[in-house]
Amino acid sequence: GPHGDLSPPPVDYDDTETLLAAARQLVAQGDEDFTLLARVINGEAAGEAAPGPVAVGWVIRHRLEDKRQRFGRRVEGDPSWASVILQPHQFSSVGSRLYAMTPIPEKALLAAIRAYLQLGDDPVDAAQFFFHLPKIRDTTREWLDRALANGVFVETAVIGGHTFFKQVK
Repeated sequence: GPHGDLSPPPVDYDDTETLLAAARQLVAQGDEDFTLLARVINGEAAGEAAPGPVAVGWVIRHRLEDKRQRFGRRVEGDPSWASVILQPHQFSSVGSRLYAMTPIPEKALLAAIRAYLQLGDDPVDAAQFFFHLPKIRDTTREWLDRALANGVFVETAVIGGHTFFKQVK
């Protein structure tokens, strides 16, 4: 412009240190949505290699953006990340030791910032559900098998210990 270029340099979102700094800043500022996202990612996928936690974060993003508004509560308009994460009976790790861990581990912070800022490609092809199939309850397994048989769900990915599904009907 006429007064010289005062715009900040572009953020390099491929740089891990940059992403980590941005994530830590959101936590430090008390951003509840981001902090809960990082916590639930850690709770659900702490033991997995990086793609696992990233995939969990994207599932939560897809729930937030769900056109049929099946997830989270809408008090005024759109849902928040927090309302999606804290919806009862959705994420079994909420309240667990891993969920409550302080400080939140770097891997979870990095996965959370990628989903939060929509960085990179969607690794789960719009999935809104994931399960650790070896450990799901019989009732859940029956429900899932019915949904797959009826074409309500399709499997989209297997990443880490989780199998991902999207609802198509």
